[in-house]
Amino acid sequence: MTDTRDTVILGSGCAGLTAAIYTARAGLNPLVLEGHEPGGQLSITTLVENFPGWPEGIQGPELIDNMKKQAIRFGATFHLAHLNSVDLNAHPFRLNTTAGDIHARTLIIASGASARWLGFQVSKLSSATESPVAPPATDSSSAASP
Repeated sequence: MTDTRDTVILGSGCAGLTAAIYTARAGLNPLVLEGHEPGGQLSITTLVENFPGWPEGIQGPELIDNMKKQAIRFGATFHLAHLNSVDLNAHPFRLNTTAGDIHARTLIIASGASARWLGFQVSKLSSATESPVAPPATDSSSAASP
């Protein structure tokens, strides 16, 4: 598939979804490429208490789902794909993805970050409703040395 899009957004976390909402509202036909972690780190986060508009907080996966629905409502499309390479010297930009080649007049990079797991058993949680942060040690004998 060689497709030319007005806007391609790499990443589907809060920044990518916000870009999708605004570019879709502007009529720029955004395509959001969801990578290895659709929804970003908030998709594995429990209560988000510092996001504007949610005075009581909101669950991370619910927030991401709401933002994605809003972006789709305004015309954004989503593909699950990984970026293999990009030619930023060409215009439109040439993206080689696992879903095929895409040309983009505008490229927004909102790739975010991935959590760095500490390796403790408690940090290897698989459920999106559990916190990936290990609880504090209860006594000094179980604390790790620097």
